[in-house]
Amino acid sequence: IVPLPAAAIPTARGAQRTQCTLTESLSNKAWWVNLNPLQVGQFEPVIDTGEHTEAVHRFMAALVRQAKGIPGCRVLQVTPPHHAARYFRYRGRLRAIHPDGFGMVQVTGRTFPLFREWERRALNPSTMSARLAPYLRYYSSSQPLDAHGHRPLVLLVFDDYLAEGNFLGVARREMERAKVNVSLWMSYRELLEKVGPLGKAWRNPDGLEPRHAFV
Repeated sequence: IVPLPAAAIPTARGAQRTQCTLTESLSNKAWWVNLNPLQVGQFEPVIDTGEHTEAVHRFMAALVRQAKGIPGCRVLQVTPPHHAARYFRYRGRLRAIHPDGFGMVQVTGRTFPLFREWERRALNPSTMSARLAPYLRYYSSSQPLDAHGHRPLVLLVFDDYLAEGNFLGVARREMERAKVNVSLWMSYRELLEKVGPLGKAWRNPDGLEPRHAFV
């Protein structure tokens, strides 16, 4: 994987955000590398050999590889988990979301910020509701738009089709109950391995057929 340019990307408020890119080791495992845009070449790799983190790395590496083969598509930014958290005020209290990663993808001139979540465990309905609750609070505020200039996609990947389908029903019910629209897209490992993150791999609570998320 060719590292992305280490240029600062302006946020909606004009501040500079440190660019993060992916490199690939000889063992074909992707690791996070933090790059200071003002000191290219000085980096500190953050390596975690856990299966969960490795799955997140593989997803982002696949996203970078696939984007390189699609005209008009490129990955602008990928951010490791420890830099992906977002803090916000909700009903007078400080709240947070802690995704497995954050990224920005540009497709035919449109920029899509995204949060990335990987869920390998089997979840019961109450746990699924609790998993979604921080995003319902976050998207009920103006924070997503204020922070990114666009409403970020939430890409949630499951280990199998059954878990993905179960969460789809819970997400539909919880968003209707809260009257909050989360830009939520779900998929599962086998389908993503077949068509890639930029293919027709994603379903949302409004439809049952897999579609492109980046449209």
